[in-house]
Formats: sequence, C-alpha cells, structure tokens
Amino acid sequence: MNIAFTRKLIFSHMRVVILSKEVVQEGLLEFIDFFEADREIRNDFNLIIADNVLAGDVLKVTYPIQRVSSLKIHNQLETMIEEWGGTPQIRLKDFVRALASPGREPVLSIIHVDGPIKKGNSIENMEKVDPHTMVTLDSLGIFKGLEYQGKLNLNHARNYLLLQDNLKRTSITVPCSEEKVMTARIINSKTRVKAYYKDDTPHIDISVDLEGRIELIQCPADVQKINTYLKLEKKFGEAFEKEIENTISVLQDEYQLDIFGFGEHMERQDYQNFKKVKDNWDKEFARAEINVGVTLKLRRAGLITNPVFKDIK
Repeated sequence: MNIAFTRKLIFSHMRVVILSKEVVQEGLLEFIDFFEADREIRNDFNLIIADNVLAGDVLKVTYPIQRVSSLKIHNQLETMIEEWGGTPQIRLKDFVRALASPGREPVLSIIHVDGPIKKGNSIENMEKVDPHTMVTLDSLGIFKGLEYQGKLNLNHARNYLLLQDNLKRTSITVPCSEEKVMTARIINSKTRVKAYYKDDTPHIDISVDLEGRIELIQCPADVQKINTYLKLEKKFGEAFEKEIENTISVLQDEYQLDIFGFGEHMERQDYQNFKKVKDNWDKEFARAEINVGVTLKLRRAGLITNPVFKDIK
C-alpha cells in the first residue's frame, strides 16, 4: 500500500472485510487480533467469507446502482435482513462476543460470485441490464471457535435470525393443495427462549409470536370470514414450526454446535446447572430437548376483500 498509493489509509470507515475461504479454513486468530487491537479500527464492520473466488476478486465486480463494491455488499446485507430476513450482518464485535461466550459458537455470512471475474471487472458490466457477473449472498458459515465447520443455506439463515429475535420481515410460503400455494408476509416477530435442566437433561422452550398479512392464496378461500383466518394461521404456524425444528435438528445432529446462543439463555436462567457443563455445552446442546411453538396472527388480506375463490378446504 505504501509504495503504490499517495494517501494514508483510513481504516475507521471500513464497512466490510472479506476473507477468502482458504484463509478462513486455516484460522482467523491473527486477523481478529489485529482488528481488535488497532485503535483506528472500529468493531462494527461486517466480516464476510468469499466462497468460490479470492477475496480481492469480490471487490473487483462492478454494479450499476452502487458503484463502490464494498458499499454495495454492505447495503445488500442490510436489504436482505430488512426485506426477507436472510443472511445476517455479523460484525467484528458479534464474532468476538461469540468467541468469548461459553454458550454460543460464531457464524459469518458467505457470498458467492456468479459469472466470470474478468467480465465483472469492467464498465460494460455496469452498463448491462443483466450484468455478466453478480455478487450474491449464498449462505451462513458456522464455526467451532476459530475452526470453520461448514455452512447453512439461506432458509436456515433466516431461521437463525428468528431464533436470535432479530427477524424484521420475511415471507412464508406453504402448500394449500397438491399444486397450489399460499403466502403470508410477516411484519413483526417476537421470540422468547426459556432454558432449564430437568431430570439431568437440558430443556429449551422456544415461543415465537408472528404478525403478518395474507399475500397470496391460490386455493379457494373467503377472506371475509374469521374462520378462514383461523385455519390459515394454523397452517402457516405449523409450517414455520417444522422449518425451525429442521434448522435446529441440523445443528444438533450434523454439527453438534450451538450457534443460536441457547447456552447464554441457560447461563442466565439456570446458572447453577450451566456452570457444571459450560466447557462442554455443545455436547449438552446436541442432547437437549427443544420444543418450538409458533403463533401467527394474520391482520389483513391486502386490498382484495372479495377474491374469486372462496370456501377454503
């Protein structure tokens, strides 16, 4: 940097730091220590893993709307959380906090470059309606300490945000017949976690309250009847319960890693039992009895009050 540029680098304005997957797999300790120790560097920038290319190649991809590639990725993360509830923003302080916690394992967002780097690194890529190359949010990388273990897809990442009580908006689509679907738009959510030991077994009770509106119903339904809403609420709630349980099952069975911070809830709510197992909490998490309950309240059905199809089945 010193031999090529004429200005002093100002690190306090960093919005993202992108790490090549190869570097992540080798270990992050030296990078984390540097970022934490430097007094000019803030701890609120996003750490991101580049999955299929080198980290430097990600920042070479141009984009027609946001011309500064790092700001584009930063805004992309914010939009994803605001509108769909996908890959979370994991800042340096979040990663370090998870490293220091005996009841949580760290995670990082993963991005993927679709298309050739050479074509993406050009003015032509910015001028096209359909760019040659795009940087997309791919998944969620999970760690055991500083050791990279694998990744979760975006649906699991959304459920991760929900279990953190950090889901802002999302959409739920479930089948209402063999070939038809219905969709609800979630606009508010609240997640509560109760952790305790019973008969020497850790128990986690998760209560999720959702509020939303109907976006799409392809099956016959009369949205002017209260009974219709009650049936739809039950179907959506049961479907989301299964999604959340599936995400938890993947972490319990395949990875045996608590990325949700259930151990932190246990530490606060049942400290006497937690302190006996805090050094082996991931094993306790893997055998925990976890119960999920989802309650959804549908407040409205959009602008249509008299749809073509009626009488839900």
